[in-house]
Amino acid sequence: MVAAKGLKVGDFNGKSLSGSFASLFEVNPDIERAHQVQAWYQQTGGASVQSLTKAGGGGGPAPRKTLKQIRDENLGMGEKPDWVEVKAFISFIKHDATYFYVACPETNKKCLEQGDGKWHCEANSKTYTDDQVVRRYIMSVTTNDSSGVQWLTAFNEAGETLLKHSANELYNKQVNKDPEFEGAFADACFKEYIFKLRCKMETYNDETRLKCMIQGVTPVNYTDESTTLLASINEMMAR
Repeated sequence: MVAAKGLKVGDFNGKSLSGSFASLFEVNPDIERAHQVQAWYQQTGGASVQSLTKAGGGGGPAPRKTLKQIRDENLGMGEKPDWVEVKAFISFIKHDATYFYVACPETNKKCLEQGDGKWHCEANSKTYTDDQVVRRYIMSVTTNDSSGVQWLTAFNEAGETLLKHSANELYNKQVNKDPEFEGAFADACFKEYIFKLRCKMETYNDETRLKCMIQGVTPVNYTDESTTLLASINEMMAR
């Protein structure tokens, strides 16, 4: 039983949860609601639980890899995508052109500009004004580790975690020539994270390339990382 506080509910692949530096976790909390849930689970085995994440959204097991291993092991070349976890730092986030898309406030689908400050969503056939639509991240992020470099694609939830601002907030800073716009991208660089990636070869404009999409991002917990490294060393020494 794990209790969590300060998580953000996202809408990627149904429902998802993401944490931040302010999130709090407690294992087996001594509170009435936790005891009720624990008793219910022991009695039913969680048989009536319904997943709020759509099939395929979370992916399969995500073994830890280096960025170089992603290419050396030809990950993403198969019929199905490969899921991996990497520890890497951000060296650059592309933001000279489009780092967001204009989305429908109801469906999150891309809206098409109609002129006169109007935007049309083809998903629900509705038109919205500029102050009604929302801007959502879709960014190219350069990451590095000791083995090499890899471009990643970050969507809205990952973008908000990395930049500490919504896309709407940064767009407004950009329009108003606020120096905090460039500052947000600069502050996001040279910080280390654990990325869960979905790797798959994709073809666009007759060009096929490996696309690694960020499905989860968390700051590095160096205590946990040290424990993992020590376990790996002990395993190697025992062979």
